Amino acid sequence: MGARLGWGEVVIILIIALIVLGPDKLPQAGRALGKAVRGVKKYIREATQELEDFDELKDIKEDVEGIRKDLRTMGRDLEKSVAEETEALEREAEAAAEEIRTAVEKEPEPDPAPEETENGPADEAGVNTQEET
Repeated sequence: MGARLGWGEVVIILIIALIVLGPDKLPQAGRALGKAVRGVKKYIREATQELEDFDELKDIKEDVEGIRKDLRTMGRDLEKSVAEETEALEREAEAAAEEIRTAVEKEPEPDPAPEETENGPADEAGVNTQEET
């Protein structure tokens, strides 16, 4: 491709077209040929644009795939982090529960409440602490 016609070749083509088509049909053939050339150029321009758009879409698709991969990695990392934190909290809760159980088991039983007598409350020895008047 890339072959170019020089002036000499164009003149020879015009002379052959004049002989074959005649002077009456040559202008119509020239217009039809011009329209066909413009149509081909337009088609080539549109096809080129679509290929460029396709390349852009291809680049965008690659970017989206990269983002998707990053999001999957972030999701896995987040899931792992949440699982680790959950396990740590469960261990801390179990340790706190164990401390509470131990504290409850070691706690001495409360002394019975001092008994009350007719004259008021009594102290630990059972002696009435209220003075009689």
